[in-house]
Amino acid sequence: MNAYGAAVPESRERRRETNRARLEKIRTRRTPPLWPENVWSCPGFVDTLLRLDDAEDVLGHPIAGASWEGFVVETLLRAAPERTLASFYRTAAGAEIDLVLELPGNRIRAVEIKRGHAPAVSRGFRVALADVAPERAFLVHGGEDRYPKGKGVEAIGSRALAEELAG
Repeated sequence: MNAYGAAVPESRERRRETNRARLEKIRTRRTPPLWPENVWSCPGFVDTLLRLDDAEDVLGHPIAGASWEGFVVETLLRAAPERTLASFYRTAAGAEIDLVLELPGNRIRAVEIKRGHAPAVSRGFRVALADVAPERAFLVHGGEDRYPKGKGVEAIGSRALAEELAG
């Protein structure tokens, strides 16, 4: 039976228990409810399902970019102050912001996530920034350096941005 008292087929129950064991194995700090649409947002879960056991395996797989993005989003959400609202922004034309954070006091932060160490700011991100008009905009990359990218965008490592959000 599920949390709502409805009968769940045995195979589904067994799959949920297996998934929970995998989540515990990768030691997630924030375990989502085990519904299919939520399970994929857990950093490391998809890597585990794909049997990518170390960083070299992940980096050599096509999932690397999406895995990195999921990891950064979860890291930043854990670091953000309570009552922070998180969303993403995308227009029909394809302009997008990976993570829009509305911090307490209506302070808006726009975050674009790139796995490389020397990322470029895309035209779509700039267009989306004009629409959202955040107080600050960040381009999170895989390195540790912090430097301006021009027109109000700052490149920053994920750890440094998490520490700034935790403030």
